[in-house]
Amino acid sequence: MSPFIILSYGRSGSVLLSLQIRKYFECSPIYFLQNQSNDLIDPVIHSHLLLSTEKTKNCTRIFSLRQDPIETILSYAVVNSGAPRHRLVNEEVKEITPFFHNNQNQIAQSCKQLISWHNFYQSTLTELDSVVVYENLVEQLTSPAPFIPTYPDKEKILLNYDDIVNYIQKNYLSEMIDSQQKFLNHQGVDTYKYINC
Repeated sequence: MSPFIILSYGRSGSVLLSLQIRKYFECSPIYFLQNQSNDLIDPVIHSHLLLSTEKTKNCTRIFSLRQDPIETILSYAVVNSGAPRHRLVNEEVKEITPFFHNNQNQIAQSCKQLISWHNFYQSTLTELDSVVVYENLVEQLTSPAPFIPTYPDKEKILLNYDDIVNYIQKNYLSEMIDSQQKFLNHQGVDTYKYINC
């Protein structure tokens, strides 16, 4: 069996997906690839890097993304404030004081990076690749998940939530949707068999 590599820009449920697949293949803990020079030898690998097809040619690629790209950007806005990135089922909810996110450059940079990530990988997408969409992943989970949604009510945390959403919609949403459409069209049901075990 070739290694599975879960590729994600981030804030897409890719850690949850990685853990569920690792559970299916009875391997742990999670292996997170942070360096381009590392070998891809672990059974299930997770990475946010931009990896060439040459680098991943011996892996089964699974792309993890959200249906709604704005949710990805808003989630980054929250965690970049210092909030925890993930929440285990048995962890208490950490109270986050609502705040104004006034770093428009950070929002813009996140949008541009998300578009670049999609554009980089969509040009290499083949019939051998799988795509898992977060919203569908959560719906199809039948066994208890190790993680639960961390910030489902971002509009209550980001005091200028509407302003941020309006800025993204006006300046980046159309391009973000275009850049991910090929992935959404590519998603199938075969990969979801690994998540309920």
